[in-house]
Amino acid sequence: MMYRFQNQNAAPHLSDGKYVTLGRSDGITYLQSCQGLSFHSVPDFQVVDAQYAKHNTKIDAPSIWDMIVNWKGPVVGYQPDC
Repeated sequence: MMYRFQNQNAAPHLSDGKYVTLGRSDGITYLQSCQGLSFHSVPDFQVVDAQYAKHNTKIDAPSIWDMIVNWKGPVVGYQPDC
């Protein structure tokens, strides 16, 4: 999602941009930046706008053929939806 935040001075580590929403609880939204592997907790009142953004749903994982013939390893674990 594309997020826009209320006050850049109150949270200088956050900039407007693309984030994955990991969850929400007790008025706090938990985000992962699509620019890196940083995680943030943001009070809901600081989120001015959140809009769905077009993203690439293709995971760059090798096919079964690549794993068998070309000895490529599988992609395992969490893949952010950026």
